Amino acid sequence: MENQLKITTPKAAHRESAMIIVVLLCTLYHKTALAHDLQCPNGSACVHPQRCILLMEQAALKSIFPEKHIHQAKPCTVSVTLEDGICCQTGGDIESSNDVVFDETSPSGLPPRRRVTADDSTDKDSLPFSFSANYDAINHSPRIHKRAMSDYEQLLRINGTNHEIYTHFDVRNKRCIVGPRCRDEPPRYRRFDGRCNNIGPGRSLWGSAGYPMERVLPPAYGDRVASPRTLSRSGMLLPSARKISAHLFDDVHVPDMQLNVLMMQFGLFIVHDITKNKPAAEKVDCCIHGGQHTSFQSHPACFPINVSINDPFYSRFGVRCMEFLRTATVPKSHCQAGHARQISAVTHFIDGSGIYGSSEAESHSLRSHVGGRLKSLVHHQFKNELPPLEPATSACRTSADMGSEMTGLNPHWNDETLFQETRRIIGAELQHIVFNEYLPKVIGPHFIKKYKLNVSKGHSSVYNSEINPSITSEFSSAAFRFGHSTVPSRLELPRSVVDTHKTFFDPSPMRNPEFLDHLFQGILSQPMQKVDGKFSHSITWFLNSREGHRFGKDLVSINIQRGRDHAVQPYNQYLRLSGKPMKRNFKEFDSNSGSKLHHLYDSPDDVDLYVGGILEHPI
Repeated sequence: MENQLKITTPKAAHRESAMIIVVLLCTLYHKTALAHDLQCPNGSACVHPQRCILLMEQAALKSIFPEKHIHQAKPCTVSVTLEDGICCQTGGDIESSNDVVFDETSPSGLPPRRRVTADDSTDKDSLPFSFSANYDAINHSPRIHKRAMSDYEQLLRINGTNHEIYTHFDVRNKRCIVGPRCRDEPPRYRRFDGRCNNIGPGRSLWGSAGYPMERVLPPAYGDRVASPRTLSRSGMLLPSARKISAHLFDDVHVPDMQLNVLMMQFGLFIVHDITKNKPAAEKVDCCIHGGQHTSFQSHPACFPINVSINDPFYSRFGVRCMEFLRTATVPKSHCQAGHARQISAVTHFIDGSGIYGSSEAESHSLRSHVGGRLKSLVHHQFKNELPPLEPATSACRTSADMGSEMTGLNPHWNDETLFQETRRIIGAELQHIVFNEYLPKVIGPHFIKKYKLNVSKGHSSVYNSEINPSITSEFSSAAFRFGHSTVPSRLELPRSVVDTHKTFFDPSPMRNPEFLDHLFQGILSQPMQKVDGKFSHSITWFLNSREGHRFGKDLVSINIQRGRDHAVQPYNQYLRLSGKPMKRNFKEFDSNSGSKLHHLYDSPDDVDLYVGGILEHPI
């Protein structure tokens, strides 16, 4: 105390002064804390929004049951950190893992429920893989948990039949996922939405647009039903996704001398062809005042990314909040309400849906309905034909060229036949490129052979109707996002060098009839970046920047947050699943990233799947 206070009075006076200062400091702190507590009604406390599980459980219910009313939380300021918070109702002490959470007679009429542990004899698909987190009284007090979950149970009751939650649920026919009746023989042309690709009973929806993603491991939902993964094993908040991105991943030029930028670009095209998270809401702002604050009256689908006041980049612009919407969800399966599963907005198949759309209506809006062609534009000055100004521009051009060729070969075909035949061939070409050229370079010949992905004759008719082709949450939110590290900071074109972020959503160069050819010349000769923990600032600072803003979003932060939105298990659990040693301490990562991870996470068991995966050495 003496060294800290630097008081240079005689000994007795020194002790007296020190005690007075301590008392004054304690009194000041007590008054400050009391003032902040007075912001909230009795029975509640001001906490960080992600520490109020009641609010998150209600938000999760809202995403599954839109008709459910959600009470708005009162904003406040957390006294210790002076950060934006909410008034969250508090409860009693934490119960042990074997205590009854509900009273003997719950308001819903259901029997009392005991907390489920990994050792319970239950449906493992509906349970998280680990229940080691110790939640505090605000998170999981009996009273708050009872109130939140009783609403959920009321929605699941039918005809007074009782079942124990987390293990079996009543059928709610209103929300059943029932597939269409399919023809006995598959049609010549795929449906746009991917339905009836498998005509087997109960399989017609597999892999279709709007069908939920599958799981490699059970989810780690905070409430075991639908709320995102936000807490570490110790019960503390996980580090902000933006903090991880800013302090762990650098922008360092490390070219891959074997693969070019076209490899990167094709991979990103395929990503959007087979997976797209359907947002739980449209046109919703989770941040206000240009990202300076979190909106406390935001939609329950909001799961914004917190940005530190000391962020090395965004602090220059006063940004404290980054927009993020959760993925829309449906109950587990077979019309039984288990844990939520995320919905894909596009088909799960490699079928060119990024060009032709994933629904009849979307396809109709893209077609010209003349000669089997897609819509196009004619530049008033250069008189060149331009494809629709969408991300799939080059593929649209390929489709247009093929459509013209098909017309010459089959002049008797009508618009519909020309369109469908062209679409059928384009889809087959994409599949051929993926399995014959792209995948072997991504995972290597050993795994191509091990998992029988090789197509020895250039094509294959092998088909197994028992296999569900649906994308998994782990693949969508983590594994297939490795390509983001291969994006270069600049595109080296034949006559110019362009910052990559300046090409995002800017179709104006397409007016130049030579631009597309120059673009392909450049990406064919320029090396892509290596798959590693290095990311271009084009995607960590300037992703999709709004007009008038000198900053954009951070794609790496979004990737990490998406994994938590899907409640994907931590990295270590997938190491265990694959038979590899789990990381017991941070020293088992490489020396550079290990020390950084140690300062970000409480434990190696908390490391996000995307983070651990991208730090691995490529195959």
